[in-house]
Amino acid sequence: MNKNIEIATLINEMLGYCRLNNCFTSESVDELILLADFANEEVGKLINKFHYINTKIVDSGGIPVLKQVLEMVSGTNNDNCAAACDSNIPKANPWVWTELAENLKPDRKAGETVPVGYLFEGYSEYYPYRSWIRNGYVKRNEQQKVESAC
Repeated sequence: MNKNIEIATLINEMLGYCRLNNCFTSESVDELILLADFANEEVGKLINKFHYINTKIVDSGGIPVLKQVLEMVSGTNNDNCAAACDSNIPKANPWVWTELAENLKPDRKAGETVPVGYLFEGYSEYYPYRSWIRNGYVKRNEQQKVESAC
């Protein structure tokens, strides 16, 4: 799996969890710091900065740094994103079911878009569980041009 997608998916899950629980899980913070080794130098530095803020200063800190990392690995420019992301502009959903998912659950047809009810709402698009990507149940539809709402 592309490490940028994995990092973006993890960050979106972390932001969603933090919105509900006002903190991050230590497992997700640890997983993110491990993924820093696979990112480019600038992203790695920001992930390490987030890790320092989160572990040494406050356990719910570093959200702006996480969002900056997400922008970098997702390739989005969010100068005016706050207003756009809070509006009702739909976010991209580039994820489709695979044949493996169809074999396990016949109601999920290979090539069909994964309903957003199964996905996490991310900063600029929807994301599935990382385990679904790793196990090959979903894949990014490369033919669909992903246009960010931001």
